[in-house]
Amino acid sequence: AGINIERCTFTHGSIERYYLIYTPLNIDQKTNIPLLFSLHGYGGSAIRNIEYTNFRSIADSNDFIVIFPQGAPYTSQLVSSSSHWNSGGWTTGSNVDDVDFIDTIIDQSLTKYDIDPNRVYSTGMSNGGFMSYHLACNLSSKIAAIASVTGSMTFETYDDCNPSHPTSVLQIH
Repeated sequence: AGINIERCTFTHGSIERYYLIYTPLNIDQKTNIPLLFSLHGYGGSAIRNIEYTNFRSIADSNDFIVIFPQGAPYTSQLVSSSSHWNSGGWTTGSNVDDVDFIDTIIDQSLTKYDIDPNRVYSTGMSNGGFMSYHLACNLSSKIAAIASVTGSMTFETYDDCNPSHPTSVLQIH
């Protein structure tokens, strides 16, 4: 498999944000391409997520695109500048709008690739899993299903969860 990773950077909510996108070779010859978001855990990084998930080889054999977004820095009285996804729970003090960040990335991807808008998925580990649940609840019009590894749903996400359609969930704990 070739190295087809592109870094995409833009300003979102006055913060410079980025994501890494992996496109399998010859993906431009495909139509209705599925899209998978892979979200790192609290304090993690997009590049480490690429290394430990092994999604590139799976994407190569199954013709889908994988996006590895980078969480924003989070500073509180307890923690100093760890990357995070604002999904409630211990990240409640964050003012980062990660739902809109992911929504913006989806829109950018739909413009650049022939993505099937009905086949956009999210997975994540720990805080990335919490964020996947948050997306299922708060961006359900664009998220088909999620898989969470060692992350559940925060009380804040649960209390406000009102998806627009039944959403499949895989929980690995």
